Amino acid sequence: TLHRSQRKDRRERDQAEADKINDRLVMQVLEDRARWTGPRPMTTNGDLCGRADELADALSLDVEMIFDSLKRLEARGRVRDVGGHLADATSRWSTTRLI
Repeated sequence: TLHRSQRKDRRERDQAEADKINDRLVMQVLEDRARWTGPRPMTTNGDLCGRADELADALSLDVEMIFDSLKRLEARGRVRDVGGHLADATSRWSTTRLI
């Protein structure tokens, strides 16, 4: 059982490290204005907004992984769900940086 417990601890540490990497990548993409071309939704602070599927495409990651990352970042106050609009109610996300 000690080996099983050690493997579980290692898996949890590995997952936590992978989550940190994904969170960092999501923040980099959200903050990179050069990545987002053409007209984009913006917050009143001038921050660009992106959907989870757009972030997943930009990072070549599974959309569920991106959504999990956005939820973790939201819980830490790093991003916020600014909602959608009438034509497309899909959530859009932006950073919460202060100006």
